[in-house]
Amino acid sequence: MRQQKVDFFLLLLIILTGTLLRFVYFDRCPYTHDEISSLTRANYSSFSELIEQGVKPDTHPPLLQIFLQYYTKVFGTSEMVVKFPFVICGIVSILLVYLIAAKWFGRTAGLLSAAVVSTIQYTVMYSVIARHYSLGLFLTLFLVYCQINFFEAENKRKFLWLGLFTAAGVACSYLHYFCLLFTAIVALTGFLFINRKNFWQYFIACLLIPLLFIPYLPVFFVQFGYKGIGGASGWLGAPDSSFFLKYIRYIFHYSDLFFILIIALFLFGIITGIMHRNNIFSKYRFITLAWFLIPLLTGYFYSVKVNPILQFSILIFSFPYLLMFLFSFIGEIKPLMKTSFVVLILSISTVTLVFGRKHYDLFYNQGMPKVIAEINNAKQQFGNDSVDAVVDVEDYFLDYYNKNFPPGRNSKYIALGINNDMRSFIKTVSESKKNYFVFGTVRVYPLECLQIVKEYFPYVVSQYKGHLTEVITCSKIPVDSARNDETIFSSENNFSSKQTGWNFDEKRVLQAPDDTTLVIKYFNYEAPDEFGIEFQIPLEEIIKSKNDLLHMRAGAFMHDTAHAPLLVMEMKTFDKTVDWRAAKFSDYFGPLERGKVYLSLRLSDLRIDTRNTTLKDYIWNKDHSTFILYNLKVSSEKGNPYFYGLFEEF
Repeated sequence: MRQQKVDFFLLLLIILTGTLLRFVYFDRCPYTHDEISSLTRANYSSFSELIEQGVKPDTHPPLLQIFLQYYTKVFGTSEMVVKFPFVICGIVSILLVYLIAAKWFGRTAGLLSAAVVSTIQYTVMYSVIARHYSLGLFLTLFLVYCQINFFEAENKRKFLWLGLFTAAGVACSYLHYFCLLFTAIVALTGFLFINRKNFWQYFIACLLIPLLFIPYLPVFFVQFGYKGIGGASGWLGAPDSSFFLKYIRYIFHYSDLFFILIIALFLFGIITGIMHRNNIFSKYRFITLAWFLIPLLTGYFYSVKVNPILQFSILIFSFPYLLMFLFSFIGEIKPLMKTSFVVLILSISTVTLVFGRKHYDLFYNQGMPKVIAEINNAKQQFGNDSVDAVVDVEDYFLDYYNKNFPPGRNSKYIALGINNDMRSFIKTVSESKKNYFVFGTVRVYPLECLQIVKEYFPYVVSQYKGHLTEVITCSKIPVDSARNDETIFSSENNFSSKQTGWNFDEKRVLQAPDDTTLVIKYFNYEAPDEFGIEFQIPLEEIIKSKNDLLHMRAGAFMHDTAHAPLLVMEMKTFDKTVDWRAAKFSDYFGPLERGKVYLSLRLSDLRIDTRNTTLKDYIWNKDHSTFILYNLKVSSEKGNPYFYGLFEEF
């Protein structure tokens, strides 16, 4: 009896902790881009229009869009209202994890598994995001719970559980394709438990799930034709073998202490199990491990062989079974020890969530609300008529932001892409008559913008660096509040003297007077010249962190841009090219103009070993044009360690 009371209060503590972590700051929880995308596709006049225009172009089944379409019509689109049901799903999932693990492995395993699910960033964050993941976690757990109860029930209630199992399976199939995959795995696993009495009942229930998915097959085949969200036309890169360890470390907050605690509990369970001669190789342990591994390996090999789809988010439906497997070896232990283990997990997980992962700092200070707040701060500090502001967003969201976050006076949204977009951005910045300029972004953006802004507004007044959110305020005039220069390395060649790392033919350097009667030197490229000047240096000498930025800038004059040269940044590891990128001169200025071309890189976008990599920067006169190069600059600066901070280690 005392043991049951302890378990009850520990479960209550776990659920209350998880509830608190999900609802703290809930009133200022911003929409993510994925949520905005879902909401903009949930406002159609008819169901058929929703499917054709809102679902078919996407890569997900329709259940989420259908739910949002009708839910928002009734309750509105405010952040708290839209996110609320997903938070509830996340909280109920904690209870379901406990119930499933407790049925299979005992209450201790249930409590420890639930304690982790209650407090880790993985589940806390996705619980407050109105997307497939919190709802999918709840539905897949409910699917398993219904299956367990069907096989355990001995009366008419078993048909209720079987009906709920079928309904949950259909809902999973219509929510997310990895939920569908997991549903198939669970359904097939159930045949390990059937007998003659319940075979046909279970078989028909399982058969109903794909039969009820048949009406959606025409749209499914359209979406399946997209293959994924990566590749040449996508944004997601293929994973490598490091993904597996990275994923495990992400679950446990990239914290050595947290990871060691989990491994220690796992080993404690195995050792005590062996000492008590327990059956280590139980059927349920194999099942939970398989349920975790099959979706993971399926996503990995599909991403490597076909098209990238593997992200942490799509594995959330199967990850609880890893926890159940790890804690399954711990049998029923004394109340004091059990309480200590639960409190230890809750404490370490919560502390590393708040302070190690900076979850509340990063998640609740991202997106357009933060950018607008920073712009308003600058205008309040320096005066509205002294500040111009530009915010870079994706073209798809321009209408949404203009409607929901009106930019205000001297501010505007832009959607930077390639080609003439950079010319227009240079024009916007260079023609600003204000003393202060604010540039903000809520996405992965062309880093060349930073160089351009600093070219005309060289004094950095303030910077905000968050998850996929950056705001920089710069000034034309020196100010007392200017920030310290974050440059790590800088080398500029204007051909006036020899410098380390530079290689060029000095005979090709000419000189001429400029507008101030001073004599300037320049490098003259003739049509036969494919290469002329290059800079080379070990990467580790100019990069101190994986988050640092690399910049190139060239000043030139071209008579004709029809066959423009390229500004090239190349990296080699053991003489093998591991990254190559270039910028066209013609993307930045036109014929008969003297202008500058920029090229930048966020090092964290690459997977390279800086210790064995050489950086080589040069001009490639690919089309054998005739032009003048006035200078070439290579630099590096401290980057934003939190730009991918909700997912990456920092």
